[in-house]
Amino acid sequence: MHLKRNFSLLIILPILFFSIGCTNLFFYPMKEHVLSPDRIGLAYENVYIETDDNIKLHGWFLRAQRAPNETAKATILLLHGNAENISTHIGAVYWLPQEGFNVFLYDYRGYGKSEGELGVDTAISDVSNVLAHISKRDDVDSSKLIIFGQSLGAAIAANAVAKYQTENNISALILESGFSDFRKIAREKLNESWLTWAFQWPLSLTITNNYSPENALSHISGIPILIIHGNADEVIPLKHGRLLYESASEPKDLWIIPDGKHTAATTQKSYRTKLIKYFDETAINNKSD
Repeated sequence: MHLKRNFSLLIILPILFFSIGCTNLFFYPMKEHVLSPDRIGLAYENVYIETDDNIKLHGWFLRAQRAPNETAKATILLLHGNAENISTHIGAVYWLPQEGFNVFLYDYRGYGKSEGELGVDTAISDVSNVLAHISKRDDVDSSKLIIFGQSLGAAIAANAVAKYQTENNISALILESGFSDFRKIAREKLNESWLTWAFQWPLSLTITNNYSPENALSHISGIPILIIHGNADEVIPLKHGRLLYESASEPKDLWIIPDGKHTAATTQKSYRTKLIKYFDETAINNKSD
């Protein structure tokens, strides 16, 4: 369901032609929804969350499919990749409600039905508002919150947990196909084209590095961290996943998917099963000890 785009061109062309030194060039939103959860057989709730600066963010709450007297095993917050919107990223999590998990996925500012202007800083700070909203719901156990970030969402997730870990009870942090550093990935993408090869260093230095994911991970403590990366990722090379793993503190795990493409883990039944086991053992059972 995730409609892929050419990440290299999305990064290279704006930097080449505008060179404005703006990390916001990593965002490529789409306003129109391709589908809604009910079209794939999922009950859902439209949710609007007001931020501290009065911007409304839109998301979908997918309730766990449990017996009437059973509560959800945990609640998973998805932070999606850089392009399109939640309607094309729902493929990463649509299977979780039937496994007993609540899911909340929302759009960053400027994506889908969310208001506001793009920004890495606001994307990170908005996570705090989202977590506060989720934690207050009657159908959510605030002691069992899992954050799952994919691609650019992994960078946002790492920074948000580092910044707000003392304010929230995060059970686990999952980062799939994430890059280790904004400047590094920009430089690599600039290096891929003959148009920008000679400018890879000066142009990459115009990208702010205040939100380096590997630096953020070094400031997270006491939260289980799982890094997932395919060894055939055509968008973000495996070395980024290894760098993220090296930066993280224990407890941590690294899953390298053989022949795995970009954000491919949740497309494979074997890794879905493995993720459920990880959630059960790390994020759920440990909380009840």
